[in-house]
Amino acid sequence: MASKTAIANQVMFHLKNSKTFTNVDTDTSIQATAVLAFWDDTLQELLREFDWPFAKVIDDLALVEEDPNDGVEWGFSYRWPSNCLKARYIVDGNMQPSAQTPRISFEIGADTTGRLILTNEEDAVLCYTKNVTDVTVMSTRFRNALGYKLANKVAPTLCGEDRGGLGMRALQNYHLELSAAKAEYLNERRRDTPRESEFIEGR
Repeated sequence: MASKTAIANQVMFHLKNSKTFTNVDTDTSIQATAVLAFWDDTLQELLREFDWPFAKVIDDLALVEEDPNDGVEWGFSYRWPSNCLKARYIVDGNMQPSAQTPRISFEIGADTTGRLILTNEEDAVLCYTKNVTDVTVMSTRFRNALGYKLANKVAPTLCGEDRGGLGMRALQNYHLELSAAKAEYLNERRRDTPRESEFIEGR
């Protein structure tokens, strides 16, 4: 069953450590402490790596100010969504940007309250990656990649500076699983493509 503890146990297997967890969040061992120390940052790094469908949000941005730079460069500033890990693109007609539909320009800024999205798009809608902590919504390959990445980070602590190279081997496997996870999601995505004219189709 997919769980945080199951992934933590995979980390131990990758590092040939005999420790197993019943609940990694309540375990007080050095192994659990090491995994938990890197868990949040490692998961967020992996979420930012790709436009994962399970972490995708498309939502209206909250306007902060018009002409935030007195009309210089940007026409609007919007509040950075509280659960946003990475801003992907400003939505144009609910379509993902492509070579035929260029991206709408934006920039990340900040004020005294927090981060901002600066753009010339009125009533802007942002596609972004949110912070997801529920591992059950993630694919098996995504969870595998997370386990390998964590193993790489905790190897110096749990493997005597990793003289056996287990951390490096985990990193290599991480890249393989990450590529496979991306390909898996891309294969499950369907995009409508414009039909050629009857003249072109008949040639």
